[in-house]
Amino acid sequence: MEKMINKLGRFMKKRVSLLVALIVVASLEAKYEEFDVSQPIRIQELMPTRNQVSFIGIEPAIPKNFVAMSPSGKLDYWNECVFWGPKEVLEAYLNNKDMGPSEPILMLGFSPSMKQKRPEVFEDRDIGKTTIVGNWGQYPYLINSAKLVGQKINTLHVGLNDDKTGAVLCFTLVTPNKLEDEVSLKFWKNFIENTKELPPPLLYKVLGQELHPGYTIVDVAGRKIKAIAERKKSSRRIQFIIIPEDSSIEFKFDQAFQRFMEVDWHFGEPVVKIEGAYCIDNNWIVYQMTTTVLIKEVEEFSPIPLIRKNIFLKMI
Repeated sequence: MEKMINKLGRFMKKRVSLLVALIVVASLEAKYEEFDVSQPIRIQELMPTRNQVSFIGIEPAIPKNFVAMSPSGKLDYWNECVFWGPKEVLEAYLNNKDMGPSEPILMLGFSPSMKQKRPEVFEDRDIGKTTIVGNWGQYPYLINSAKLVGQKINTLHVGLNDDKTGAVLCFTLVTPNKLEDEVSLKFWKNFIENTKELPPPLLYKVLGQELHPGYTIVDVAGRKIKAIAERKKSSRRIQFIIIPEDSSIEFKFDQAFQRFMEVDWHFGEPVVKIEGAYCIDNNWIVYQMTTTVLIKEVEEFSPIPLIRKNIFLKMI
């Protein structure tokens, strides 16, 4: 009898664990039901994808009327300082920087001296290695305060986890009359403490991949590619297709494999990971990327007319 009770107990424990797991997965799915991945994302408006090599997937804690402007108007964060603030404030400030802005704004640019060596370590060519003090989700940051010609400079260095470039994005607080007033410090504190990493559905999009069941819209330097993945129920084989928007884009395939979603959006659902390079304008732009596509179960594969030679189709 005791053995039967113990066996029943173990059985019930497994049933409860399974029930809890199902409830957790269901709650995670419900958490992101309201997200429309086709919606515009604010960080992409402030940092247009077509202008950048490295990306940051955050929802910045700044007022709704903040826009991005630069002296050249190009929003090229690699080659010049870009400012975030109210349009009229930025226009006045960029016309006469000696006067200072009428309210606190942010100045941004990629750091020329600091690199992210490891997820938790930054290295500056002048001061050596430094450790992080906080993070916005996966993005670690380092806060610096220093005096320059009698003026206190508040900066925030954020690592973008880019293994190739080691890119670190630098935010600097720009205050009215170059003074550190209470309003400016409150704005700065709120920006640091309340900026958040984007939720998975929107984070994927910022990284250039807008995921939908069965297909992904890939954005490379403002060019669009549609990646489709289907699994035939009878054979369990997977067909995936890469369809560039026009003939100026070529996909060079490396390999593909099946995995399961590990983030808490579509958690545990099968995906195909397609590794390769998107080559644009006769290799003027070559972007190596792993494209993630949610696999759609189908009775029959969708007929894809190979109307252009740059449409890529493969089965695994």
